[in-house]
Amino acid sequence: MSGKRRCAIILIAVCIGTITNGQEIDPEGAPTWLIFEKGKQLFDSGEFGESLLFFRTARGRRSPFPEVEYWIGRVFEAEGELSLAERQYLAALEIAQYLETPDDEFVIRYQLANLYIITHRYSKYEQSLDDIIGLERSRRKSASIIDIDPQLLVETLLGRGLDKLLELYRLDDYGGVEAYFRSGVYRYRRGFFNRAAEDLIYGIVITSTNILDYLLDRDPEYRFSTIESMIVDITRHRALVDYAQSMGFFGQIYALGLSLHDSQDARRINLARDMWRVISGYGPKGSPWVVKSRLQLASPFADQLGIIFTD
Repeated sequence: MSGKRRCAIILIAVCIGTITNGQEIDPEGAPTWLIFEKGKQLFDSGEFGESLLFFRTARGRRSPFPEVEYWIGRVFEAEGELSLAERQYLAALEIAQYLETPDDEFVIRYQLANLYIITHRYSKYEQSLDDIIGLERSRRKSASIIDIDPQLLVETLLGRGLDKLLELYRLDDYGGVEAYFRSGVYRYRRGFFNRAAEDLIYGIVITSTNILDYLLDRDPEYRFSTIESMIVDITRHRALVDYAQSMGFFGQIYALGLSLHDSQDARRINLARDMWRVISGYGPKGSPWVVKSRLQLASPFADQLGIIFTD
């Protein structure tokens, strides 16, 4: 991080702290960025009308300003004006190239996906997830990273098992892990088991890559051997425990098991049961995925899951 960037962040933190301490901000005289931050603070406090005033003032001073379009959408969504919220999220995406932080495009797209779930527009929900996955793969290509065909990952899993899959393949995270997880669950629920498996495997490889990178940073001699040993290593690092939970890592593996088991293919069923054994034996205590895996091993059942869920 450059010195100028660091100083700017410190200055913003100090100014936001001043706002938090209750001092009033004059929308006419304050800098645009401070007006914008004040609007976000008011939003977080539930003062939606006031926050909208500050956001609109900020928008009037700077154009294009995709961040403020997005936050105006958040206000509309909080007020129940969902069609207006959708319009704002789409407006923000139309000028996403002007985002100060390019990865914020994922934030906007995930919020839009959530909106489509709320309004029961499932085809748009599915498309929004595909858009996120497309953006993620575009970012990977722009970074000159070779993309991997999801079908190749499925073939490796079926032919050589989960351990060999995670030993052979690495995929950096460019913002699409949650979309792969959601898309896999959605397609599983619709009965598209092969496509669900492709999405879920991709997400699992990305999540595992991040975990293994963390372990390698702390021990350059670290080598992946089995999923069981990796889970044990996860439990030794609070940061990895939190990461695995936030990414729904055990949920990803459990859902992949479902997509394999429900295909009614003997080889896939055995793989699914192997995955549930791993989760039930090594997953975190109290995790719903441990409980579900044990129930599946005792007596397999059709688990419809939820379209949106977290670990």
